[in-house]
Amino acid sequence: SGVRDEALAVSMPELGGRMHFVRFETGHVRNAVELMKANNLEAGFTTMYATGGGAHKFKGVIEESLGCELTACSELGTVVLGICCMTSMVADECYTFERVPDPAAVRDPLVEAAVTRRSVPLR
Repeated sequence: SGVRDEALAVSMPELGGRMHFVRFETGHVRNAVELMKANNLEAGFTTMYATGGGAHKFKGVIEESLGCELTACSELGTVVLGICCMTSMVADECYTFERVPDPAAVRDPLVEAAVTRRSVPLR
């Protein structure tokens, strides 16, 4: 089961569609791989990128199941590159960062799921 924040989906005309962000906890990686395979989401990719310990732990499973190379990346570097991509490809958007003193007090189901370590099903 993965977590997708529809509010983060962005139209990317340069890429010919929309970019969606879905994250899977390490314990759900095998399900994520099956979801990708069942929906042919790996088609056309020769390399996939992942961060965190699961990128190393599940490298063989992902490469064998999806038939592409998995490259482990730095989490911070990925965030920086993502910000660069979004600011260069998405026109007329403004991005802000707000430090939240107590993330547990935020009433966002995705944040609550991350804080309590439970999954919010994909819609």
